Amino acid sequence: MDIQMIVLIALSVMLVIKIVYLVFFKRPEQAAHHTHRHHSHGHHHDPRS
Repeated sequence: MDIQMIVLIALSVMLVIKIVYLVFFKRPEQAAHHTHRHHSHGHHHDPRS
């Protein structure tokens, strides 16, 4: 019973990861740019607070 559930969850997770990876790989420029921009803002705000 437990094994079946684990297998199902693992399959679902793998599918989601595959889709996410494909989306990110398809347009890494936009994702990287957005992440970098957001990260910079967060880092700058951290010391100020």
